[in-house]
Amino acid sequence: MADPTLEALVPRPSRRGGAALVVLALAVLVAAWVVPALVRPTIGTGSSAAGREFPAERRELVLAEITPGGWGGVTVNGVDDVPGAHVVGAWAVEGVSDALRTMPAVDVASDEYVTRLGVTDADRLPRRVAPGRSATLVVLWQIDSCRTAADGGAVSTPVHLRGPLGNARVETVPASPMLGGTEWSDGTPCVP
Repeated sequence: MADPTLEALVPRPSRRGGAALVVLALAVLVAAWVVPALVRPTIGTGSSAAGREFPAERRELVLAEITPGGWGGVTVNGVDDVPGAHVVGAWAVEGVSDALRTMPAVDVASDEYVTRLGVTDADRLPRRVAPGRSATLVVLWQIDSCRTAADGGAVSTPVHLRGPLGNARVETVPASPMLGGTEWSDGTPCVP
């Protein structure tokens, strides 16, 4: 025997309730498909990149335009070393630097040159880049081995990113040093 009090508490099936469950299930499926793409930390690279050598210091400065994709922007956490070179400093400067168009002549040491480009301590990585805003990734490299940097150096540099939800990812950016060979642009051999 069924208890009439208990039966009164059991909801009766209805078309409206069934339709609402179907709509809710579809919304959950669409969100599961769309949201990861929106919050995945990613940076697109622009067509602008530039470099400047400091042969006396065995250093090279590389600038590359980056633009965060997805929702919520991205935090650029760091740049990995590449074969033959290690990172001395890395910054993300808001906006596209004029230096990407025309880099000033080298008449000072590399650290002073970075300062003259308008790079500040506030730009040092890790640095958040707002969604839809371009930035200039500035990397100062110390060349440890010219041969390795020229022959084995990656065309792209691994860059560590963090999304708005704390999710991490590594992407590559064309910001590696010594891609032009084993001598500096002034003709000085880069040894060893």
